[in-house]
Amino acid sequence: MKIVNRVTGKIYYGTEGEKFFVVDSFWKALKAGKVKYRTGEGVGNDFYTVIEVLRVESIDFEAVFREIARSRVGMAVLGGDRLPTTIL
Repeated sequence: MKIVNRVTGKIYYGTEGEKFFVVDSFWKALKAGKVKYRTGEGVGNDFYTVIEVLRVESIDFEAVFREIARSRVGMAVLGGDRLPTTIL
């Protein structure tokens, strides 16, 4: 997976696989720990939501980033149409 600046083509994060294009403000917010996303679980009939911070260093970063990037709100945030601090 590669994360690439959509204007300059600079590669911010790179491994093998698909490319995701982002605006500079999103990458800065990601590095500063300001990008948050919802996750949750259920126990029996009780379900809850947890808001997590997306971190490049986390073990599941690529899987979570792919899921976010493929969502409608995620695409808007990565493309600069919404603020990078929008909870995804």
